[in-house]
Amino acid sequence: MTDLVLTSRYSDADGFGKACFYEAEGRSGLVLNNTAGRYQETASLPLRAALLRREFLTAERLKAALDTPAEAEIAGLSLLGTDEFNYCRNGRGAGAKLDTVRDLDLPFRGLSTADLYAAAESLAPAKTRIRPRAEKLPTLTAKTIFGGAVISRSMPLTKAMDGDTMVVTREEDTGKPAYMWMRRKFTRRSLGLTDQSMLRFDLDHDMHQAQLVVEFYTKDDVKISHSMLGHGGSHALAIPRECTQLRFGLRISGTGRMTLGDITFGEDSAVPPAIVGPAGTLVLTKQYPAYDDLYRYGFLHSRIRAYREADVGVDVFRLNATAPKTYTEFENIDVASGDIALLDATLATGKYKHVLVHMIDPTMWKALKPWLDTVKVTIWVHGAEIQDWKRRAYEFPTMSETEVAGKKKRTGAYMKLWREIFGSAHKNLHTVFVSETLYREGTEDVGAAPKKPHYSIIHNYVSPDLFDYAPKSAEQRTKILSVRPYSSITYANDLTVAAILELSKRPFFDELSFTLVGQGPLFDETTEPLRDFGNVTLDNRFVLQHEIAALHKRHGVLLVPTRMDSQGVSRDEAMSSGMVPVTSNVAAVPEFVDERCGFLAPAEDHLKLAEAIETLYRDPELFLKMSAAAAERVRRQSGFDQTIAREIALIEGKAPNT
Repeated sequence: MTDLVLTSRYSDADGFGKACFYEAEGRSGLVLNNTAGRYQETASLPLRAALLRREFLTAERLKAALDTPAEAEIAGLSLLGTDEFNYCRNGRGAGAKLDTVRDLDLPFRGLSTADLYAAAESLAPAKTRIRPRAEKLPTLTAKTIFGGAVISRSMPLTKAMDGDTMVVTREEDTGKPAYMWMRRKFTRRSLGLTDQSMLRFDLDHDMHQAQLVVEFYTKDDVKISHSMLGHGGSHALAIPRECTQLRFGLRISGTGRMTLGDITFGEDSAVPPAIVGPAGTLVLTKQYPAYDDLYRYGFLHSRIRAYREADVGVDVFRLNATAPKTYTEFENIDVASGDIALLDATLATGKYKHVLVHMIDPTMWKALKPWLDTVKVTIWVHGAEIQDWKRRAYEFPTMSETEVAGKKKRTGAYMKLWREIFGSAHKNLHTVFVSETLYREGTEDVGAAPKKPHYSIIHNYVSPDLFDYAPKSAEQRTKILSVRPYSSITYANDLTVAAILELSKRPFFDELSFTLVGQGPLFDETTEPLRDFGNVTLDNRFVLQHEIAALHKRHGVLLVPTRMDSQGVSRDEAMSSGMVPVTSNVAAVPEFVDERCGFLAPAEDHLKLAEAIETLYRDPELFLKMSAAAAERVRRQSGFDQTIAREIALIEGKAPNT
């Protein structure tokens, strides 16, 4: 009925109903009838599945509907057939089959108009702000145009520069347009026109007509078409798909003077006055995964997807003043980006009652403090942001003196930040640590700890659906996988390489296969010693989570040494898939791996890493037992109930369980 009542809002037909409809037919299931009738005018409708406007509901039609409901029809009026959903003929008793008929359950349906108006009313008057850019837009300067423009002897034109503006003068009118062309063509890529088509320029004249002409060429210098732009300002070019080069010129009619400024490709975007999303909870972060940067905060993306699967909506705000776009998307999660001023304006709308902060920094804290009386703030602590520099001194040999000094100074600022946060007993402030080890080491480094009940220890979530367990075969113990970023020596990829080199000295090496996947500035240099091995595959690329899950299926052992981990989510994901981890006994790793489900080599010990792989090679039964134990442990320790359910309780304001 709701479907049909809503139809009256967008149709002026006399009646509306189900011309196209599902029909239950015994045990055989559902049949869809008259698909051509969707949203079409129709000659008749069954009264049992239609609504009539009041003036057309005569006593005769009402009597027919009551006496013979199966046969009664409407005809002779203006009638509209709607879609087939939310109605099934003979559907009583159809049970689960009716799931096909019902509307999709969409828990996140965007922002209501009422909410949008309320947020707009709360905003103070403000001037438009232009989003700052990390890089300047491509520009063809007037000086470049002047230097490259050629005037034919037959053309009655002169050119000159007046400051930063090119001046073109025509003193004689021949009755025909005069042209001026640049000698060279410009590639589409050099002008930033591969994924956008906007340009902007200033053009003034007192002639009959003055136009900027843009010609489009193929890679073989064949002209395709052209555009003529008759006034300055912003324009969208209709660039043909096969165009790879552009040439610029001027077309002038009549006599007089014209001026042309720089031509800028692309356009600056305005910063919105505030971010207003459909949820009442805002996730604040410095980074978020993108299709071209998959390893940025994957742990956060996993959380937000799990929230949504549990019908808990959150909006994401990425604090980044130089992000080129305000709104982006990654795997159906919308991400807003902006600066501190935009964050402050967003909180001022009153739309968000709870902010979930990941990887806080002093700038974030300064912005959030004034809102603590009206907004709950929950801060997740993940690792590097709370650790003293001494815990990461292993990085110093790869850093310059200036970088080392900067790291120590940064640590001092963060220690001050955490002491202030932990010293606050504000009722709206809560801290979440992702491991017991991180809580212990972090509070030791800071020299202070949050007071109960203002903190919780909740591990990062590992999805058993995405990283599902299927029993491994004994043969998979010989298939070793490494999936790591190559951006820092923290990930200990050099130890992975050293372990493989050590195994290459052993007689069974050719029976093993290794797959190393990842991307970063250290990839080529680190993996160079392995390039000549036929049983080593080097895959220098980012991989999505579903691709990682597929790699887990094909391998049995995860070679994942490390120099620092507050948990080790990628390792746990592999364990969830049944892979046996060969890792390092450092930081929080022993909190998540024991001798029943994996191997813990001493720090910096590539020989013990190689020894662990040999142990698995020689004992297939041990491999199978450890594989099953690894999958079981992750589900017991980092499953939904132990992680996401507790986080949702925090989001919903329930008493946290530390």
